[in-house]
Amino acid sequence: MLFNKLPRTVTFAWLASVAVLFLLLVFFNISNALMGRALWAAAISAGDAVLLTLPLWLLGSRWRWIQLVIVWIVTLLLGANTLYMRYCGDLLAFRLIFDPRSYNDMVAGTLPDLIRWSDWLYILLPAALTVLWVRMGVGRQKAVNIRVKVIAAIVSAAVYALGFTVISFSQLRYMRSSTGNDDVTLFDAMGARFGDAAIIRSHWAGVTVFMINQSVALGQSASITLDDAQQARIRDYFKARAPYSPQRMDVFRGNRDKNLVFIVVESLNSYIVGESYGGHALTPTLDSLLLAPGTVSCLQVYPQIKGGGSSDGQLIYNTGLLPISSGSAALMFGDNVLPGLPKVMGYDSSFEVICEDGYIWNHNATNRSNGYRRLVSGLDPTGRGQDAVILETALSEIERSPQPFMAEVTTVSMHFPYIDQDAPRYAWIDSLPDLDKTTRNYLQTVHFFDTCLGRFMNGLHRAGLADNTVVVLASDHSQIVSNADLDPDNERDQPIVFIAANTGLTEHVDHPAGQVDVYPTVLQIMDRLESPTLMRLPDGSPYTGLGMSILDPRNKSARGGRGELFGTSGARVDSLKTDAFSVSDLMIRSDYFK
Repeated sequence: MLFNKLPRTVTFAWLASVAVLFLLLVFFNISNALMGRALWAAAISAGDAVLLTLPLWLLGSRWRWIQLVIVWIVTLLLGANTLYMRYCGDLLAFRLIFDPRSYNDMVAGTLPDLIRWSDWLYILLPAALTVLWVRMGVGRQKAVNIRVKVIAAIVSAAVYALGFTVISFSQLRYMRSSTGNDDVTLFDAMGARFGDAAIIRSHWAGVTVFMINQSVALGQSASITLDDAQQARIRDYFKARAPYSPQRMDVFRGNRDKNLVFIVVESLNSYIVGESYGGHALTPTLDSLLLAPGTVSCLQVYPQIKGGGSSDGQLIYNTGLLPISSGSAALMFGDNVLPGLPKVMGYDSSFEVICEDGYIWNHNATNRSNGYRRLVSGLDPTGRGQDAVILETALSEIERSPQPFMAEVTTVSMHFPYIDQDAPRYAWIDSLPDLDKTTRNYLQTVHFFDTCLGRFMNGLHRAGLADNTVVVLASDHSQIVSNADLDPDNERDQPIVFIAANTGLTEHVDHPAGQVDVYPTVLQIMDRLESPTLMRLPDGSPYTGLGMSILDPRNKSARGGRGELFGTSGARVDSLKTDAFSVSDLMIRSDYFK
């Protein structure tokens, strides 16, 4: 019998390796809510585990240690993706792993609050397997014969194929229901597991498929040259969008020569605005801006960021483009020619203020690409707090800038885990009952930002600039806050904030919109829709972003970064909102405006 001839030590090592990988993969799938059913998680995990341990049978005794390396690589990849999903909500692209600019103090500062006790499984299980291998002397065992190798390869492929087929039925049902096309076949569903769609969380198809797709993407040039079909696809999109382009409004004509201050607020969920705790208003400054005459606002803007995190939010607001399908546009395409807001505003004076150093998220490059004349960075928050020094510095720069000017100010105190060591703590928040640590810290940083914003707005009034300045505030992305929300089963996309003060129009929009709709709305508010400084498309028409104006009554929906639809604007508009992601990906990768 074949099984009687199998080397006992190698067989036991293989079973132990399969068990470790299976447990880790099931834990990864379930804890991150990647599969809708436990059966799917178990099926693809079993297939992955068996396939990834095949080298143990195929390698000679001298190279058998490579199997342990594979186990450790897979385990570390799972652990890294777990942490990344807890913060960004999506899978970690290989391009970010291998880009040194991805590693900085801001990233390191989030790790202690992302790690849970259960994450020790990612260390303990492979460590136990390593000890077992060493004690059993697996590497000293003789290589198995060719017949065993062939049978092991066949069995491994069969087990993986079975698991992959099981989960492909779920993809088949999804594709048929989402397209309304019952002619979609199982082979179509299997093919859909590969390519760009397979590297985002909602299309998880197991670690083997993930590594294949990421490795292929890593080996390919990120930049592309558009072929005729791709160029036609972009043209068709803008032709279809043309009837929904933002329209010039008489009420905004007085804004043409006003200053523009765009404040990109870190992690500001809209539900927190207007809340009171223990008799204290948490965001009195934001509350007053919302109620002020001349404010345009929407508290149902849905985030559309992807792998670039905060830098994706800044890309969307500055250019009206959407993130690339995988990776960070700021890191990979920071030197692109971009239709940045400063270019469209056409002012001689424009600058950006950030607290961190300019190399973080490749700000040095994107600052130039967006068209800013200066970057103010590397601020020292000691004794004041990050948002205080950011907004104080911005006010100082504004006071000595010639008018008209554009300033973008990016806050950071509310960056996860919501601990600004130099910011004051408010005793009334710490005394609130029944709040977990994470929520309490979030409230602290929200109130600190709001306080700093109040001083900034008062400073504009003292300098005599308030009446001649439009101030726009928009969140870079949402952020899950409470310990309950950190459970993937409770994870949800929180709407974020858009507020534009001193516009000449008082309008509160109460229907969903997307981040990409902010760019055309700002162009509309600043009366730039007929400006000669707008970039032009190949047909000569002005580029006003991929979105629609938030003020357009036909715009009542948003397509989230993972493809989910919030609200509805009708089939035609919602279809455009879906197409915008792939069109933007082509435009960024091809450096379309060069």
